Amino acid sequence: MSGETPSQGFCCFFSRGGFLTMGALVAILFLLPIFGSMAGAGNWSPVPCRIIRSGLLRVGPRHRYTVNLSYSYSVNGHEYHANRYDFMGGGSGDDSDKAKIVALHPSDSIATCHVNPKRPAEAVLERGFTSRMRPVLVAALLVPLGAFGLILFGTNPLPPMPPTTG
Repeated sequence: MSGETPSQGFCCFFSRGGFLTMGALVAILFLLPIFGSMAGAGNWSPVPCRIIRSGLLRVGPRHRYTVNLSYSYSVNGHEYHANRYDFMGGGSGDDSDKAKIVALHPSDSIATCHVNPKRPAEAVLERGFTSRMRPVLVAALLVPLGAFGLILFGTNPLPPMPPTTG
């Protein structure tokens, strides 16, 4: 992209599939596994669970927070312990959203977790879409944006700029 103005560089990136590629990578690496897990958890059994620990844990060099929950539940007379809130993973989402999660699940409270009937040691508190998934969904919007760029500009949007003198 040498010799191009910033707007030409953006157009080239936009039209040559840069957004499409980035969005597809986000979708493949993050969205598909999350939504696959969510779909598979649709038939998991709701089971009462006791919240053992609930809090925020400060992590990373930027001192972001992660939800630090653990809970216990019983299936067929066996007690299990788990710490998964949702299918997104620990470090994602807004810190205020994480504080709301902790407030909804205080220590020593009773909640409903969803347990995999085939593997009772696998459980999750929230098996559906959560606000922590918004950043990944926004990034996945690059797919239709990139496709639009390919349709609008084709693969070669602008002729090269003539050299400037002077």
